Amino acid sequence: MRSLVAAFALMFATMIVGCGEDPAKDVTKVTAEPPKPVPAETKPAVADAKPAPADTKPADQSKAVSETPVAVSAVAAAAPAGALVFSDANSKVEFVGSKKIGTDPPHPGGFKAFTGHAVLVEGKPELKSLTVDIDTTSLFSDNEKLTEHLKNKDFFEVATYPTSKFVTTEIKTGGEKGATHSLVGNLTLHGVTKSIAIPATVKVEGNTLTLKSEFALNKNDFGMTFGGPGDVIRHEVVIKLDVKAEKKG
Repeated sequence: MRSLVAAFALMFATMIVGCGEDPAKDVTKVTAEPPKPVPAETKPAVADAKPAPADTKPADQSKAVSETPVAVSAVAAAAPAGALVFSDANSKVEFVGSKKIGTDPPHPGGFKAFTGHAVLVEGKPELKSLTVDIDTTSLFSDNEKLTEHLKNKDFFEVATYPTSKFVTTEIKTGGEKGATHSLVGNLTLHGVTKSIAIPATVKVEGNTLTLKSEFALNKNDFGMTFGGPGDVIRHEVVIKLDVKAEKKG
Protein backbone atom coordinates (compact mmCIF):
# COMPACT_ATOMS: atom_id res chain seq x y z
CA MET A 1 0.00 0.00 0.00
CA ARG A 2 2.79 2.39 0.91
CA SER A 3 4.54 1.68 -2.37
CA LEU A 4 1.32 2.45 -4.24
CA VAL A 5 0.91 5.75 -2.41
CA ALA A 6 4.54 6.60 -3.11
CA ALA A 7 4.04 5.83 -6.81
CA PHE A 8 1.02 8.11 -6.99
CA ALA A 9 2.90 10.85 -5.13
CA LEU A 10 5.79 10.58 -7.57
CA MET A 11 3.44 10.71 -10.54
CA PHE A 12 1.64 13.75 -9.12
CA ALA A 13 4.95 15.52 -8.45
CA THR A 14 6.05 14.81 -12.01
CA MET A 15 2.82 16.29 -13.33
CA ILE A 16 3.27 19.41 -11.24
CA VAL A 17 6.95 19.95 -11.99
CA GLY A 18 6.77 18.69 -15.55
CA CYS A 19 9.36 19.32 -18.18
CA GLY A 20 9.21 22.82 -19.64
CA GLU A 21 8.81 23.10 -23.39
CA ASP A 22 12.16 23.62 -25.11
CA PRO A 23 11.77 26.13 -27.98
CA ALA A 24 15.40 25.49 -29.00
CA LYS A 25 14.92 21.75 -29.46
CA ASP A 26 14.74 21.78 -33.27
CA VAL A 27 16.61 25.03 -33.86
CA THR A 28 20.20 25.38 -35.08
CA LYS A 29 22.49 25.99 -32.09
CA VAL A 30 25.34 28.37 -32.87
CA THR A 31 28.83 28.10 -31.40
CA ALA A 32 30.48 31.19 -29.93
CA GLU A 33 34.13 31.62 -30.91
CA PRO A 34 36.73 34.39 -30.54
CA PRO A 35 35.86 37.48 -32.62
CA LYS A 36 37.20 37.70 -36.18
CA PRO A 37 38.61 40.71 -38.07
CA VAL A 38 35.94 42.87 -39.69
CA PRO A 39 36.63 43.73 -43.37
CA ALA A 40 37.63 47.38 -43.79
CA GLU A 41 34.69 48.12 -46.10
CA THR A 42 32.25 46.80 -43.47
CA LYS A 43 33.45 48.99 -40.60
CA PRO A 44 31.13 51.96 -39.84
CA ALA A 45 32.22 55.51 -40.51
CA VAL A 46 31.51 56.31 -36.84
CA ALA A 47 33.33 54.10 -34.35
CA ASP A 48 31.07 52.80 -31.60
CA ALA A 49 33.84 51.72 -29.26
CA LYS A 50 37.35 52.84 -28.44
CA PRO A 51 40.11 50.60 -29.82
CA ALA A 52 41.65 48.17 -27.36
CA PRO A 53 45.09 49.09 -25.99
CA ALA A 54 48.03 47.60 -27.87
CA ASP A 55 48.96 45.42 -24.92
CA THR A 56 45.48 43.92 -24.47
CA LYS A 57 45.75 40.19 -23.95
CA PRO A 58 43.93 37.90 -26.42
CA ALA A 59 41.72 36.58 -23.61
CA ASP A 60 40.48 40.11 -22.95
CA GLN A 61 39.64 41.00 -26.55
CA SER A 62 36.16 39.51 -26.32
CA LYS A 63 35.22 41.78 -23.40
CA ALA A 64 34.97 45.47 -24.22
CA VAL A 65 32.63 48.23 -23.12
CA SER A 66 32.25 51.52 -24.96
CA GLU A 67 32.82 54.40 -22.55
CA THR A 68 30.70 56.63 -24.74
CA PRO A 69 28.03 54.50 -26.47
CA VAL A 70 26.87 55.84 -29.82
CA ALA A 71 23.11 56.15 -30.23
CA VAL A 72 21.58 53.57 -32.56
CA SER A 73 20.30 56.31 -34.86
CA ALA A 74 23.81 57.77 -35.14
CA VAL A 75 25.24 54.45 -36.25
CA ALA A 76 22.44 54.05 -38.80
CA ALA A 77 23.36 57.39 -40.32
CA ALA A 78 26.80 55.94 -41.05
CA ALA A 79 25.39 53.36 -43.50
CA PRO A 80 27.43 53.49 -46.73
CA ALA A 81 25.98 55.01 -49.88
CA GLY A 82 23.75 52.59 -51.74
CA ALA A 83 23.14 50.40 -48.71
CA LEU A 84 19.75 48.85 -48.05
CA VAL A 85 18.56 50.01 -44.63
CA PHE A 86 16.10 48.64 -42.11
CA SER A 87 14.80 49.39 -38.63
CA ASP A 88 12.19 48.40 -36.07
CA ALA A 89 9.64 50.16 -38.29
CA ASN A 90 9.63 47.30 -40.81
CA SER A 91 11.68 44.49 -39.24
CA LYS A 92 11.81 42.36 -36.08
CA VAL A 93 14.50 41.20 -33.66
CA GLU A 94 12.91 38.77 -31.21
CA PHE A 95 13.87 36.06 -28.73
CA VAL A 96 12.29 33.21 -26.77
CA GLY A 97 13.52 32.07 -23.36
CA SER A 98 12.34 29.14 -21.28
CA LYS A 99 12.80 27.02 -18.16
CA LYS A 100 13.88 23.39 -17.95
CA ILE A 101 11.08 22.33 -15.60
CA GLY A 102 7.63 23.42 -14.52
CA THR A 103 4.47 24.38 -16.37
CA ASP A 104 5.58 27.93 -17.16
CA PRO A 105 5.44 28.31 -20.98
CA PRO A 106 8.32 29.81 -23.00
CA HIS A 107 8.50 33.60 -22.82
CA PRO A 108 8.74 35.57 -26.08
CA GLY A 109 10.32 39.01 -26.23
CA GLY A 110 12.43 41.27 -28.38
CA PHE A 111 13.66 44.81 -28.95
CA LYS A 112 11.58 47.81 -29.96
CA ALA A 113 14.46 49.96 -31.21
CA PHE A 114 17.14 48.87 -33.66
CA THR A 115 18.57 49.81 -37.03
CA GLY A 116 20.79 48.18 -39.60
CA HIS A 117 21.91 48.02 -43.18
CA ALA A 118 22.82 45.48 -45.82
CA VAL A 119 25.38 45.98 -48.56
CA LEU A 120 25.09 44.08 -51.85
CA VAL A 121 27.88 42.85 -54.11
CA GLU A 122 28.37 45.52 -56.77
CA GLY A 123 26.32 44.71 -59.86
CA LYS A 124 24.91 41.50 -58.37
CA PRO A 125 21.81 40.68 -56.29
CA GLU A 126 23.98 39.08 -53.61
CA LEU A 127 24.48 39.99 -49.95
CA LYS A 128 27.98 41.26 -49.18
CA SER A 129 27.62 42.37 -45.57
CA LEU A 130 25.06 42.99 -42.83
CA THR A 131 25.19 45.25 -39.78
CA VAL A 132 22.62 45.44 -36.97
CA ASP A 133 22.65 47.91 -34.04
CA ILE A 134 20.26 47.29 -31.14
CA ASP A 135 19.14 49.55 -28.31
CA THR A 136 18.98 47.00 -25.48
CA THR A 137 17.07 49.43 -23.25
CA SER A 138 14.11 48.88 -25.61
CA LEU A 139 13.87 45.23 -24.53
CA PHE A 140 10.37 43.85 -23.98
CA SER A 141 8.77 40.52 -23.06
CA ASP A 142 5.33 39.08 -22.45
CA ASN A 143 5.49 39.93 -18.75
CA GLU A 144 6.24 43.32 -17.20
CA LYS A 145 8.10 41.92 -14.19
CA LEU A 146 10.12 39.62 -16.43
CA THR A 147 11.02 42.56 -18.67
CA GLU A 148 12.43 44.47 -15.71
CA HIS A 149 14.33 41.38 -14.55
CA LEU A 150 15.85 40.85 -18.00
CA LYS A 151 17.05 44.44 -18.00
CA ASN A 152 18.87 44.16 -14.66
CA LYS A 153 22.27 42.75 -13.68
CA ASP A 154 21.14 39.10 -13.87
CA PHE A 155 20.82 39.34 -17.64
CA PHE A 156 21.31 42.23 -20.10
CA GLU A 157 22.39 44.95 -17.64
CA VAL A 158 21.04 47.57 -20.02
CA ALA A 159 22.16 50.50 -17.85
CA THR A 160 25.77 49.38 -18.34
CA TYR A 161 25.45 47.89 -21.82
CA PRO A 162 22.78 49.96 -23.62
CA THR A 163 23.70 48.73 -27.10
CA SER A 164 24.33 45.44 -28.87
CA LYS A 165 25.81 44.95 -32.32
CA PHE A 166 26.15 42.28 -35.00
CA VAL A 167 28.43 42.82 -37.99
CA THR A 168 29.27 40.17 -40.56
CA THR A 169 32.84 39.15 -41.30
CA GLU A 170 31.97 36.60 -43.99
CA ILE A 171 28.93 35.54 -46.01
CA LYS A 172 28.75 31.89 -47.06
CA THR A 173 26.18 30.33 -49.40
CA GLY A 174 24.18 27.43 -48.04
CA GLY A 175 23.38 26.59 -44.45
CA GLU A 176 21.60 24.28 -42.04
CA LYS A 177 17.93 23.35 -42.25
CA GLY A 178 17.42 24.74 -45.75
CA ALA A 179 19.05 28.13 -45.14
CA THR A 180 20.34 29.90 -48.25
CA HIS A 181 23.25 31.49 -46.40
CA SER A 182 25.41 31.30 -43.31
CA LEU A 183 26.24 34.72 -41.88
CA VAL A 184 29.51 34.66 -39.98
CA GLY A 185 29.86 37.73 -37.81
CA ASN A 186 30.86 39.31 -34.52
CA LEU A 187 28.07 39.70 -31.99
CA THR A 188 28.67 42.15 -29.15
CA LEU A 189 26.21 41.48 -26.34
CA HIS A 190 26.43 42.29 -22.64
CA GLY A 191 29.90 43.73 -23.22
CA VAL A 192 31.21 40.49 -24.74
CA THR A 193 32.13 40.05 -28.41
CA LYS A 194 32.05 36.60 -29.98
CA SER A 195 32.02 35.27 -33.53
CA ILE A 196 28.95 33.24 -34.46
CA ALA A 197 27.63 31.76 -37.71
CA ILE A 198 23.87 32.08 -38.10
CA PRO A 199 21.70 30.36 -40.72
CA ALA A 200 19.58 32.71 -42.81
CA THR A 201 17.23 32.68 -45.76
CA VAL A 202 18.09 35.68 -47.91
CA LYS A 203 16.25 37.02 -50.96
CA VAL A 204 17.17 40.06 -53.07
CA GLU A 205 14.64 41.54 -55.44
CA GLY A 206 15.49 44.89 -56.99
CA ASN A 207 16.25 47.37 -54.21
CA THR A 208 14.78 45.17 -51.47
CA LEU A 209 16.39 42.46 -49.38
CA THR A 210 14.49 40.15 -47.05
CA LEU A 211 16.18 37.99 -44.47
CA LYS A 212 14.78 35.46 -42.03
CA SER A 213 16.80 33.62 -39.42
CA GLU A 214 16.13 31.47 -36.37
CA PHE A 215 18.86 30.04 -34.16
CA ALA A 216 19.69 29.26 -30.55
CA LEU A 217 22.32 31.23 -28.65
CA ASN A 218 23.89 30.19 -25.34
CA LYS A 219 23.45 33.21 -23.04
CA ASN A 220 26.27 31.98 -20.79
CA ASP A 221 28.74 32.58 -23.63
CA PHE A 222 28.00 36.28 -23.21
CA GLY A 223 28.39 36.44 -19.45
CA MET A 224 24.70 36.04 -18.62
CA THR A 225 25.15 33.05 -16.32
CA PHE A 226 22.17 33.59 -14.00
CA GLY A 227 20.06 30.42 -14.00
CA GLY A 228 17.66 30.95 -11.12
CA PRO A 229 17.20 28.54 -8.19
CA GLY A 230 18.57 25.15 -9.21
CA ASP A 231 19.70 26.55 -12.59
CA VAL A 232 16.19 26.08 -14.01
CA ILE A 233 16.56 28.68 -16.77
CA ARG A 234 17.72 27.20 -20.04
CA HIS A 235 21.05 28.46 -21.32
CA GLU A 236 19.88 28.40 -24.93
CA VAL A 237 17.76 31.35 -26.05
CA VAL A 238 16.09 31.28 -29.46
CA ILE A 239 16.78 34.36 -31.59
CA LYS A 240 14.47 35.29 -34.47
CA LEU A 241 15.28 37.83 -37.17
CA ASP A 242 12.80 39.08 -39.76
CA VAL A 243 14.42 41.81 -41.83
CA LYS A 244 13.23 43.90 -44.74
CA ALA A 245 15.97 46.21 -46.00
CA GLU A 246 15.32 48.82 -48.68
CA LYS A 247 17.36 51.45 -50.47
CA LYS A 248 17.19 54.92 -48.93
CA GLY A 249 15.51 57.73 -50.81
